[in-house]
Amino acid sequence: MINKIYSLSMRKKYSQLDKQLFFDFYGVSLLSDQYLESNSYASQYKDMIVQQVKEEYVPLITKMVYHEFKHIGQLFDCDKWKKLFGITKVEDFTLEQLQQIYNEGDWETAYGGPPWGHITESLIQLINTTDTNQLITIIDHINDIQHNTGLMFHDFPKVEKWFSDALNIKAQATPEQLIPYLSSDIQKFVTEDLKLRGQEVVAPEEYLTISEKIKLAESSNTSLEVFRKLVKEEDIDILMAIAENQNAPPSVLVDLAKNPNSEIRWEVATNERTFPVTLEELAKDIDRDVRSEAIYALKMLKKYKGYGGTSNLNMRKKSYIMYNDKGQKFEVNL
Repeated sequence: MINKIYSLSMRKKYSQLDKQLFFDFYGVSLLSDQYLESNSYASQYKDMIVQQVKEEYVPLITKMVYHEFKHIGQLFDCDKWKKLFGITKVEDFTLEQLQQIYNEGDWETAYGGPPWGHITESLIQLINTTDTNQLITIIDHINDIQHNTGLMFHDFPKVEKWFSDALNIKAQATPEQLIPYLSSDIQKFVTEDLKLRGQEVVAPEEYLTISEKIKLAESSNTSLEVFRKLVKEEDIDILMAIAENQNAPPSVLVDLAKNPNSEIRWEVATNERTFPVTLEELAKDIDRDVRSEAIYALKMLKKYKGYGGTSNLNMRKKSYIMYNDKGQKFEVNL
């Protein structure tokens, strides 16, 4: 009989790892016991976020552990392990049995071996742990885990582009510096907690320096909520950084397309995330260069059925497929 953990893991896609959830997890991990005792809602929110990460990680990592194990047939004879445990199929091995085989089997350097034994051990701990604070410690360790060729989570499609930077941010940022990356509720919790501990904290968009705001405007890790705040800034360098950012949310680029600065509008016209309807408006721009670039972008969109390789124009349905900042697909009618 196929074990339940394996069966659950097969239903999950590798692309489930969520960038906003990653940062929110570290946001709630900052909250002090004193603050949580005074705010039961924040305490429940912390439990919910940590549990959500666990529910997301367990099937994903399980799938990886079993997938890696398939290399066993190419590397050494598995019959002795099957006889030892009375197993006929890979999916019938328990995680504990896989951990033993990873640690004791004759693996080549590039596959399996003790690194995957450690990954499997951490997965078992994650599954068996219910205490929120203990889960935080385990999950934080899992985020840093490496296998034979690099970070474990780099094996997940659509993760490698942001995950290393996100790890650096969580490792180096002060609580105040982390606030802009958090969703609104958790921003509020962390801000209140810091004030409770006697630290003077102002709104995230106010305490950041111009250079810090520019870094956020350039980053692929910045949340939609922070982008919406940054786009209201008057500093040209901040707005230009958003317009040039190929990860900027399309809805924010819509606002920038109305900016009086023609250089910003031109950058919006060149951005592959810009909506076709926005390009059509820019194609009527009073500035000749903006107008020319927007017309060119629309021509490329129709010619190649996808501008910049990140979107897709369906000419028959006259719709536009886009991806939001969490990687979720949605359709926009032209």
